[in-house]
Amino acid sequence: MSAQSTRRLEINEDPAFQQRDWRIQRVGWAILALIIAVALAGLLGPGPLSGTMVSSGKTLEVEYQRFLRHGSQSELLVKVDDEEQTAGEVRIAISRDYLDALDLQQVTPSPILVQAAGQSVVYVFARVAGSGPMRVKVAFKPDKLGAHSGRIAVGEDSRVLIRQFTYP
Repeated sequence: MSAQSTRRLEINEDPAFQQRDWRIQRVGWAILALIIAVALAGLLGPGPLSGTMVSSGKTLEVEYQRFLRHGSQSELLVKVDDEEQTAGEVRIAISRDYLDALDLQQVTPSPILVQAAGQSVVYVFARVAGSGPMRVKVAFKPDKLGAHSGRIAVGEDSRVLIRQFTYP
């Protein structure tokens, strides 16, 4: 057999098709890399771009995740620093429509009373004099998909609006 006969394989080549295929593969890899970068940044769940904090002056601060996964555990951290109130109770009102989008798991510390008040649910906590800011953790699992928002308030003057998006 000569060297020329081994080089002449009967293979159908289509350079234009191969170029298109390689371009599509590169675009696919770029899209996958973008999805991974977005996920690591927190736009598809917990991460640096997802975590945020809103406050109403010095009295009320709420830390939460903007982007949630349906059925996964998440939490709100509510900090109440009411310098005028030395002892007694702290009342944290959370809008009912926000709570309807959640499967509430646990509130820590346990409230001494939970009551309905118009469009809100009010959690009443005992406050010890000189104990510093009150910190309340609300653990939940998102129950509804899509965008939802809610109001959290302490008293009449301190209220914040939180916005979240739940992915499937």
